Amino acid sequence: MRSAASRAALPGATGSRPPSGGASGSTLNGYCHMLAPKLLLFLAEVPRELWPAGAEGLRDECVRVLRDKEVFRCLPQESREFLDLHYTAKSAERSGLREMYLRDHPTLHYKDKPGWLRFGYPLSYNSDALEALHALALHGEPWHSGYVPALDAVRAAASDDMRWTLRTTFNGKMLADVEEKGRPSRWLTWRALSVLQHFGTANPVAETAVLSPGSSRMRRCAMYTRILAVLLTLALGAALVGCAAEAPDTTDAPDVGAPGDAAGGAAGLRLANGIYDQEDGTVIALGVLEWVDLEGGFYALTGAPESEGGGNIAVINNAEEFSRELEVLIGKTVQVTGTRFDGVSIRMAGPEIVIDSVEEISDTPGAAE
Repeated sequence: MRSAASRAALPGATGSRPPSGGASGSTLNGYCHMLAPKLLLFLAEVPRELWPAGAEGLRDECVRVLRDKEVFRCLPQESREFLDLHYTAKSAERSGLREMYLRDHPTLHYKDKPGWLRFGYPLSYNSDALEALHALALHGEPWHSGYVPALDAVRAAASDDMRWTLRTTFNGKMLADVEEKGRPSRWLTWRALSVLQHFGTANPVAETAVLSPGSSRMRRCAMYTRILAVLLTLALGAALVGCAAEAPDTTDAPDVGAPGDAAGGAAGLRLANGIYDQEDGTVIALGVLEWVDLEGGFYALTGAPESEGGGNIAVINNAEEFSRELEVLIGKTVQVTGTRFDGVSIRMAGPEIVIDSVEEISDTPGAAE
């Protein structure tokens, strides 16, 4: 864990204008926001006396970017304009483009990262607001006004009996499933109540029943958490590689009808390229991701079956929210999930989707849709 390299991964997010030193030139933030909670979780499992030189500064940097972005408000509204400039510029002209844009736009306006408000457990290299607050609490961070929106979101997600529902899951993609999506989660409930207790906003009755230090439930949860923390440490290397490579965001990956499961046919096959409407109103789209340099440029899923005329399958409406993930997936077969865009668009390239997640998949279609 080298100080210079670590700080380059999180060059800063203070104020309204991120600094440029060590920053990625293809995004306005210039750093990987989902890396901050993961690094804090890792450092929380390492005794402080074993921290190498620079770890203290790295911890402070992670805390700062989470606090300054109110944990989950990390998507600059100006990203679409900047990406249009970035991708229409020649490669030789892109160097320093971000710095010039920030000089001309000293104030950036941030919006929520939607996937961070759909709480899940366990999570992969991506994170959410609850995990980020949990990481801050593990480091003993005191209450701060910058944490209020995230704490409000956690409280708002509770049921009447102070339980939290599992909304994001990787069940079906792990060796064993963890709980059931759409149902109250013991893990999320314990984590949420722990966070609310730490920051002084928990329900007193719930604190007594669930978080009493002497309760057997608390002891069991603490033991399981330590076990999972060790597993998290072992998996951190893979998580950092995924973030550094700008791997796709699989937040809230759908369980029903997903390519690769029983609905997709035989093992190793998947659904054919196209758009699939789900019972809950969401859609799944599969195709080859391409950057189309027309009308200012946009990302589209291509490779529609010849029986449907070929061409574009769908256009990604909110590409600026997933710019780093999409950039490294150009030319690859991907699956996106989201909802159909029902507004007015100037693009005439196919149906548009407001995506919630994107991931690379096998490019071997199934025999039937």
